[in-house]
Amino acid sequence: MVKFPPLGVKQSLALYMAVFLGAVSIDLPVYGQALSRKNVAIIGFQHGVHRDEEKSVSQTIRDTLQSKEDFQVLSESTVEVEIMQPMSRLSQASSEKIQSAYEHFVQGVEHYRTLELAQAIRELNRAVKGYRAGIGSLQDNHYLLYSHLYLGMALYFDGRENEGKKIIQEMVKLDTQRKTRKLPSRDFPPKIVEIHSNQAAIVQKLPSGTIHIDSNPSAAKVMLDGMDVGETPVTISDVPAGEHFIAIDQAGHKLYKQLLDVKEGEQNIIAKLEQEKIFLAKNQFEQEKDSQQTRILQSAAKEHSIDYFILGQVEANDKQQLDMKLQSYDVMAGKYSSVFTKSVSGKPKKVSQRVVKAVEQWIDAVVKKVSTPITGDIDFQKDFQEPSYAKKEVKKDKGFNTNLLWIGLGALAVGVGGYFILAGSGGSMTSNVLNVDNPLN
Repeated sequence: MVKFPPLGVKQSLALYMAVFLGAVSIDLPVYGQALSRKNVAIIGFQHGVHRDEEKSVSQTIRDTLQSKEDFQVLSESTVEVEIMQPMSRLSQASSEKIQSAYEHFVQGVEHYRTLELAQAIRELNRAVKGYRAGIGSLQDNHYLLYSHLYLGMALYFDGRENEGKKIIQEMVKLDTQRKTRKLPSRDFPPKIVEIHSNQAAIVQKLPSGTIHIDSNPSAAKVMLDGMDVGETPVTISDVPAGEHFIAIDQAGHKLYKQLLDVKEGEQNIIAKLEQEKIFLAKNQFEQEKDSQQTRILQSAAKEHSIDYFILGQVEANDKQQLDMKLQSYDVMAGKYSSVFTKSVSGKPKKVSQRVVKAVEQWIDAVVKKVSTPITGDIDFQKDFQEPSYAKKEVKKDKGFNTNLLWIGLGALAVGVGGYFILAGSGGSMTSNVLNVDNPLN
């Protein structure tokens, strides 16, 4: 048996590092190939006015891109779930009110727990108003109920007992689980548990109504007071008389919102949902103003590693013809291109050829980086050019650099030491974040 001389500390570390780097380098060519493909999402093209043409154009773009080795196109189902639905639900003004309401709620609970009741009432009252004002954006109304409950408790213990009971009764009216909800005695004072139970019994005896809700188109999500109650057509029974809020949501349509005065008996609501014109190809100034859309695109890009979005629509022009409008959003550069318009009127085969030609021009500009302008409605070289990156010259290493090794090991030691210090002291990256339990589950 051949015996090797024992390795010193430095030699051992150098060997381990060499093995590690060798293993990593094996995967580098494959990784580089994966990076060369551009992930593209096609959005828009579903505004309802020229549905057949929009569907045809969208499919042609998809087929053209997918046939190229340079591109990978997101599936329509992924685009629908990850991009279109959030866009149809969110209302920027409402969502900002909800965020502000939550901040007031957290402050109010802190004041309540330290028995600063006047400050708690002020903050919780703002939370209640904020949640009611932004209720159209709620997908879960737990914090809407929390804010009422804590405000009622603060008022009650501040000596304003009747006001406190009234607010807790409002909470019960907004609670779709009012018949079965029981406050846990371990989390709330016995008196508050008793008041909630009594108010629930009172609300059960109040007049109530039944609401029949349908929509055109149907199969839309229905939210009652911020809670999901099913899809249209849906019937909601035993709704306490008084003010309630309904929201009807379907991807590709504007959110339908209505403040409803429920009365005893039955009521019918048929909502005509308006087609949402989103992800249109329009001038850069208009696009940059729509910060909400850009945030959604960036979020989806991060989730699915998307490099480009293609936005567009088909619409009539002044000559009673149809125009295809295309625009791209470059995620890396964070910029929208100019709008490219091309006539798509004519026989289906000719329309398809024109769409393919437009997409081919875009591909040439983005991937091949043609040096001469392309003739047509727009200078693709200028408007669709992929950002360039300067390549730094890498100097070849003339041997194992022990200085770099020791610097790296020192950084590793500091990191590991910091970790154990935190672990030993019970520290946590979220230890300073207020954690409000869900008492209504």
